Amino acid sequence: MAIQHGYTLNPITALAHYCQAEGTEQNELLLVGEGAFLKIYDVKSLKFIAQCRIFKSQTVHGIAVQGDQGSGDGLIAIWGGRSFTLIDDVDLKSVISGNMTSVVANEKVAPDWLLACAISPFDASGGCIFITAHSVALHVSPLDGSKQLTVRRLSSPSRSILYSANIAWTSESSIMVAAGTVFGEIEIISLKMSISDSTESSEILFTFTGHEGSIFGVQISPEIRGPDGQLTRLLASCSDDRTIRLWDLSPLNSNPTDPSLTKQQLKDTGFGRVVPDSQGMLSEKLCIATAMGHASRIWQVKFVTPKVPGPENETRVNVVSFGEDSTVQQWALDGWSKDPSGNASQDGLGLEKLTLKPKATLTHIQEFSHHTGKHIWSSSLLASGQLLNKLATGGADGAVSVFDILLDGQQVDQQSGQMAPGALENESPESHRHAMSWIKSLDDLIEPLPLPPIAIVEEPVVQEAPIATEPQDGNPEDAAKSKKKKKKKQPVAPKDSFNKYALIGPNRLLFTTNFGRVVIQQNVPSHPWLELPLPVGSESDLKSYSVVTGIPDHGVAMMAGANGKVYMHSPSRSITLIADLKNK
Repeated sequence: MAIQHGYTLNPITALAHYCQAEGTEQNELLLVGEGAFLKIYDVKSLKFIAQCRIFKSQTVHGIAVQGDQGSGDGLIAIWGGRSFTLIDDVDLKSVISGNMTSVVANEKVAPDWLLACAISPFDASGGCIFITAHSVALHVSPLDGSKQLTVRRLSSPSRSILYSANIAWTSESSIMVAAGTVFGEIEIISLKMSISDSTESSEILFTFTGHEGSIFGVQISPEIRGPDGQLTRLLASCSDDRTIRLWDLSPLNSNPTDPSLTKQQLKDTGFGRVVPDSQGMLSEKLCIATAMGHASRIWQVKFVTPKVPGPENETRVNVVSFGEDSTVQQWALDGWSKDPSGNASQDGLGLEKLTLKPKATLTHIQEFSHHTGKHIWSSSLLASGQLLNKLATGGADGAVSVFDILLDGQQVDQQSGQMAPGALENESPESHRHAMSWIKSLDDLIEPLPLPPIAIVEEPVVQEAPIATEPQDGNPEDAAKSKKKKKKKQPVAPKDSFNKYALIGPNRLLFTTNFGRVVIQQNVPSHPWLELPLPVGSESDLKSYSVVTGIPDHGVAMMAGANGKVYMHSPSRSITLIADLKNK
């Protein structure tokens, strides 16, 4: 009989929100990449719906959904390593209904590792753009009425080695690419193509320098209204140097074909100021804010902005960063301003309005810590209101966390997503935080066991022969008395603590302690925690070291200690010895 895949707990390496229309309502789904599978969850009920194998063996690294805010009509691009595939809303409905469990037959292989993808939001026939690890753009689109895909390699102005990339469609035929290199640079690339006649062009608009480590994450913001009232975009980046930086892209938006910007220049490999001319100084001007807040490396950054930019006022901008320390940090951009156009100075490169007064700051708002261990590998942000966003994160611990994130930490009405009536704008962000965890000590749950009596052995006082040397005070008896040994102090009794735990049913927990005790959660409000006795003679088998695993469907737990004895707890037999492996 062949072994079939049942379930595997893998790191969550890709996430995307998908809003599926059902009549007049929107069914909010979360697409999760775990191993080679696409798993689908209902966000409101947090229930698993279906799964589908995407690749034969390659892990899914990214999911892109067509339409604004994952509106759920059109293509879904899935990629990992060099593999990729495109499915549509009809395929997704077949997966949800259980009629489709694998699309491995549609797996395609690119010539290089794929880093990012964006599907055209303007036209279903526009297909999608992939960026490879060597800064090559691939245009992929489905043939009409078939599952066949056309792959077209676009001309590339750069062959830099990349760690990260992000793509923004600015029109039906124009794409802006932010490419983060292994040498700490960020290249802003403009791609133009025509689907009808296959014409194309590409150029590097600018190369940002300043980071002192490889660029792990970049994102181009949606259109926002800047301090001068004009629509523009920002760029966020994070690096191996543990910093987050925001860059002003407005000069590139206003005059992207300026020859002084696109001129190819000699560069050195390395980090920091690698451009030996004025472009390095321009990077300093265009870098509007820098922050450092994670305990280790930062893998991703995302913008949080209002769902629709205001008609007149400057758009409030937040950034969330995702780190190796398994935390999400939220930041607010404060103090972004420009000189009036009348006072702007010409710097010889045709760029105006670049002087900032003063430098903007990224103010830390709050921290979210919903994962254990290391690494947040994936994230997806969905605007559920003008100021309210729903953020999903996936970690190396195999968990998916979904929670609300509020612009500037403000109170909002959960129904409308608008600022709640009476919310004070000058309140501190800490007043809006919600407690997400609790901590108790072992003594809070169960009565501590009496500790075994500790024998205090008093060593006899030993008289030693006086040493023949002459002491400083000339008294041999005093020297002999100083050699007497003192009584040992009574040792402090050790305190028990948690060791290992496992789930053995819905909302039911079993854990062991460092003293080898076994405690189980019971459905008795007055005594929710019960200590279970081990078989006679084996009370110390789980002391100091133990491993525990649970089978929640059957209410069973397996436990083992350092001596190799394996115990099983079941509802009918309590704890029994089931095996003796003789060693750890």
